[in-house]
Parts: sequence; structure tokens; C-alpha cells
Amino acid sequence: MALSEHLVALVDELIDAHDDTVQLAEERAPDWRWEAHICYLRRLRRVGCEALAAAATDEGDRRCARSGPGEGPA
Repeated sequence: MALSEHLVALVDELIDAHDDTVQLAEERAPDWRWEAHICYLRRLRRVGCEALAAAATDEGDRRCARSGPGEGPA
């Protein structure tokens, strides 16, 4: 596996971890600070998916969190 493939896999996993954090936090705390952080994580996930899709398009592969290689929306 090339370095760029490792980086794509890492970024994909980090995006997935952020998505999991959002889901867990939504269930727990109505605190305004958590709501602000959840909003930040959602934006970060969206930006990460867009960046990952742009990078993967150069290599003919499209991914995003919760998707396998070449699957899902980018």
C-alpha cells in the first residue's frame, strides 16, 4: 500500500471517529458547549469528506466516512 493510500485510510478513519463522537454527544449533553462542539465536528466532517473526495478523485477512488473503498457519496 502506497503512502497516499495509508493517508487516505487514516483520514477516512478520523472522519468516521468524528461522526461517532457527534452521535454519542448528541445523546448526552444539551449543554451549549457540547452543541457548539457538535456543530464544529459536523463542519469538520463535511470539509474532511470534501478534501478526501478531491484527493481520491486524483487517484480514481472516492470515499467518505462509513464507506468502503470506492463506495458511498463523496
